Amino acid sequence: MTGSLHKIGPQHLERRAIVYLRQSTPRQVRENFRSTELQYGLAEEAARLGWQPEQILTVDGDLGISSTRDSEARDSYKELVGRVCLGEVGAIFGLEVSRLARSNAETQRLLEYCGLTDTLVIDGDGIYDLRDVNDQIVLGVKGQLAQIELHVMSSRLHGAKRHAAERGELHFALPVGLVYDDEGNTIIDPDQEVQAAIADVLKAFGQTGSAYGVSVSSRTGVSPGAPTAARGRASCAGAGSPTHACSACSPTRATPARTSTGATAPGA
Repeated sequence: MTGSLHKIGPQHLERRAIVYLRQSTPRQVRENFRSTELQYGLAEEAARLGWQPEQILTVDGDLGISSTRDSEARDSYKELVGRVCLGEVGAIFGLEVSRLARSNAETQRLLEYCGLTDTLVIDGDGIYDLRDVNDQIVLGVKGQLAQIELHVMSSRLHGAKRHAAERGELHFALPVGLVYDDEGNTIIDPDQEVQAAIADVLKAFGQTGSAYGVSVSSRTGVSPGAPTAARGRASCAGAGSPTHACSACSPTRATPARTSTGATAPGA
């Protein structure tokens, strides 16, 4: 990277350095924490290259969100693209350029915006100026390789699942309440608390006849089929207050008597 330092000019250091973090799944975030640490550490690299701490912005809202999904699902990626298009960004930092977006079309679009706004792209391999045709070629090849890698990985995983299914050994995640035993058979979860919770849900469904009824019952502790006054007391947020005046919570509260002319009777 040292040989590319000449690409960083005053116009880049005057703008923000954005450190963009991304990992595809929540499991990767939990288990591959070393990658997360390395990505956060890119902020220190930006400072070493000349950006002031207040000019360095770490964008990590897309951790655990797959880049194979539509970019509309990744708010941080949209923020990144928006800032680049507005000319606010001097450089984008990432462990690998391919981590910005696995869709090669999306990657090339972002790189095109970087070229138009003189935004550098910096990863572990070097500093890239998208106005330079050689850097465009290098990053274009990287994007193609990343897309091919994703295709190969997907094909291998699909093939492994197909062969496991042919052998009768393909197991999927079971619904709550069911588990696999030591021999791979599907059985009811032996945990008594789990069984009791499922029994309560089924009982509530039998009484209400709808998923909505089960949801209401679990929140209020009162079946939707219970008397109206009881439901009102259970669902009314003001119940128990000395000044509360809900008629459902206070069914015995007297209603002012009215005369035949509509006036309130004395003492009412």
